Amino acid sequence: KNASHPYHRAKLDLNARQWKITGGVLECPAVSTCCVIAEGSSQAISKYIRLLTVRMNWTTGPDGGEIEDDVGEGKEGDVESAVRHKFDPTNRCELVWQGMVTKRNYNHFSFQAGETPDQCRKILKQKGQA
Repeated sequence: KNASHPYHRAKLDLNARQWKITGGVLECPAVSTCCVIAEGSSQAISKYIRLLTVRMNWTTGPDGGEIEDDVGEGKEGDVESAVRHKFDPTNRCELVWQGMVTKRNYNHFSFQAGETPDQCRKILKQKGQA
C-alpha cells in the first residue's frame, strides 16, 4: 500500500540488488498506493515475494515494537528542516499478479512517482506493462 518510509525503501532496494532483480516501485500518492514490479530468476522472485508478503513488517519498525518515528535530516542538516516519517498502522502488502515474461523490460531497480493515476499509467505504458 505504501512504501514511502525510508526503512521500507531501503529493504526493497537492497534485496532487489542482492538478488539481481530488475524493475521498480511505482508510487501514486493520489490514491495512497504503490506497485512493485520485479523481474528476475524464479528463485530470486520467490525469495523477494516471501520478503514482501511474509518477512517484512509493514506496520512497525525493524524491531517489531510499537510505532516509532524515524527522523531524517533535511538538506541543510539542521533540526528545523528535519523530515519526520511515521509508520502507517494500516499498511500492508498484497500479491496482485505473478507470471513469466519473455524478456526483461527494465535495466535496473528504481523508484518512480506519478502524481495522478493517469501519470502512473503512462509510466507503465512506456515500459510495456499497461
